[in-house]
Amino acid sequence: MKRLILSRHAKSSWKFPELRDIDRPLNKRGRKAAPIMEGALKERGFIPEAVYASSSVRTRMTSTLLAEALGFPTEQIEFVDSFYGTSPGRVV
Repeated sequence: MKRLILSRHAKSSWKFPELRDIDRPLNKRGRKAAPIMEGALKERGFIPEAVYASSSVRTRMTSTLLAEALGFPTEQIEFVDSFYGTSPGRVV
């Protein structure tokens, strides 16, 4: 059975208020969260076959960190511009 796992990006930084929302990176806490999520996913046997993510900087960072931790090839992550700012119910 296929599973769809929706995840939010890790904690983002407000250190640079001049950045547009889409350009905000992760903060230190956010960068530390990937191994925690990796452990939770592995513990439940949820290893991705595909990864689709928003094109925002913080989501790119989160997806890449998580993929690396899970052994998923980062070059296979597909970044989808239309995911930015949408809600789970609109992702089809």
